[in-house]
Amino acid sequence: MRTFIRAVVAAVTVSLAGCTSAAGTPQASLSPTGPAPTTVSAVCPLSPSAGAAGLSGAEGVGSGMTVWALPFLTEPVYRHGKELKVVWRITGTGDPVFTATGPAGATVKPTWGPEQHSSSNWEKPGDEYGTGWVFPAAGCWTVRIVRGEAHGEFAFRVA
Repeated sequence: MRTFIRAVVAAVTVSLAGCTSAAGTPQASLSPTGPAPTTVSAVCPLSPSAGAAGLSGAEGVGSGMTVWALPFLTEPVYRHGKELKVVWRITGTGDPVFTATGPAGATVKPTWGPEQHSSSNWEKPGDEYGTGWVFPAAGCWTVRIVRGEAHGEFAFRVA
C-alpha cells in the first residue's frame, strides 16, 4: 500500500508537467480508489525506449498491481497511425484486459494481444505480456489494465 501511495504522490507531483490538450485540460486519468477514471492527471512521459541502454522500461501506476511498460520504437517518438509494440510486466491474477483512452475520450483496444510470454530476460515483477497498439490521434493515451480486482495505468505521449 505504501508503494502505491508513493506512486500516486509521484504521479501527481510530476503531472504538473503532464499531458494536456490544446485547451489545457488533462487528457488522461488515474484512479487511486477504484476502476473508474477521475480527473487526476496521468503523466505523459517522454519516449522511454528499449534501446542500447538495456531493458529498463518505465513504471506505471496501479492499485493492487505493479505495471511496467517496455515500448519498442522504430522512431524517436510515438506516431499516431503506426503500430507500437509494448511488452508489459504486471502483477495480479487472472486474464488481463487492456484498453486505452485518448483525446476527447476516444477508446481503442490492442490491435493484437495480450500475448503471454513464457520466458524473458526483462527482470521486473509479475507476468509478461505483449500488445500491439495503433493510436488513431496525437495526444495523451492512457492504457488501462484490469486483472481481477487489480487495475493499473500507463500513459503514452503520441505525436
